[in-house]
Amino acid sequence: MNQFPQFNTNSGFKSSRIGDQIDAIYERLVKTFENPPPSDDPGVSATIGFALEALQLISHLYEDKLALKSYNLFHTIMDAPIPEIHSHKKWEASCLTISGAYKGGKPIPQVEDHQDNYTQHVLTFLNHHFELATGDDGQDQDIPIQNALYALVLTSNPLLPVSLKSFDSTKSLFVRGIQYAIQGDRLPSLRKTTLLFLPLICDQWFNANSPIMNSKQMRSFCIGWASAVDSVDLEQAPAIKMAALTVLLEMINSPHWCPHVVPEKLALLKDLKLVPDGFQPLQNCINNPNVIDTIRDAENPMAIVYWVTTLWSKYAELKPKVQEQLKTTTKEIMKNEQTPGSDVSRSPIGKCLLDMTLELRKVKDELRQYPTWPPNPAAAPLEKKAKDLGLAVGALNTIRRG
Repeated sequence: MNQFPQFNTNSGFKSSRIGDQIDAIYERLVKTFENPPPSDDPGVSATIGFALEALQLISHLYEDKLALKSYNLFHTIMDAPIPEIHSHKKWEASCLTISGAYKGGKPIPQVEDHQDNYTQHVLTFLNHHFELATGDDGQDQDIPIQNALYALVLTSNPLLPVSLKSFDSTKSLFVRGIQYAIQGDRLPSLRKTTLLFLPLICDQWFNANSPIMNSKQMRSFCIGWASAVDSVDLEQAPAIKMAALTVLLEMINSPHWCPHVVPEKLALLKDLKLVPDGFQPLQNCINNPNVIDTIRDAENPMAIVYWVTTLWSKYAELKPKVQEQLKTTTKEIMKNEQTPGSDVSRSPIGKCLLDMTLELRKVKDELRQYPTWPPNPAAAPLEKKAKDLGLAVGALNTIRRG
């Protein structure tokens, strides 16, 4: 095989003839990489060279249909038995196809990425470019790394969590690569994609028994992460806001990372009301007695208010030790809030109490729809919620009156 179908890019990409020619090129490329000539074939270099020329010709084109073809071709190339002597051409071809897949920076429609080895392909590709970026030569690999991260965060793959759990993201090369991707001198789009990716490796990075970096490196990473968060308008990027909040909660819950959290980023805690019920990073934090101390000692006075009001909304779920911490911290906040002539009900703690009281009334009103006897299983969740809110309102009212 030494020639690929040709097309004239000036003919108009939308024409059916050009579309047919592009389809033919993709089909030929798939066949080439599925069955490349053996290493001792004198034509192997020319065949792979023609394939690269064809890829270069079509890689700048973008539409959903071509993105899907490029995505599938990427995985074919990563599986291809290319002779080692031509491995650099294999990497070049994989770069062109993953770029074609994610040129639009959006999810690819109709992807059914249910194969575990697909995730491994992307991680192998990512590690390769991390090595190029962080090696002695320090090559600029922003685009390939960004596209690989796109493939992990924008592709719906139910096997992805399992694959990542078996992948060790704490290895030195991968850690260096993520550090590279988050720093301020990288492409803004790469930094945004890295913010979206980090929640996928949170458990390994922030819940490890031993720190995966030294203190200086953790501090540098936290500064880079905070800077990346600051570079995004979070109100216009809810997915990145949730990703940032997830990472922040994991950091403050970690004895290794919490000393290095940038205090200004604790302001993200004001958005805790947006997280869904049972949000695991938050559940991990609320019964960690060190978290209150970490937030209280930070140079961000509003952060402890955000955290305390969150804890009051989950008062019944707290361990006795954390409940006592919460009461003590609340008294300190209320004492600092009280000034001559001030209206305590308008303070953050007062508003928290009002909100819980109103919520309790609403729940009780809903319960009245059910008869008191015989017990109705449908009312059980409301009864529990009313009981939990009643405990919190009662405890906070006691503090307020005291």
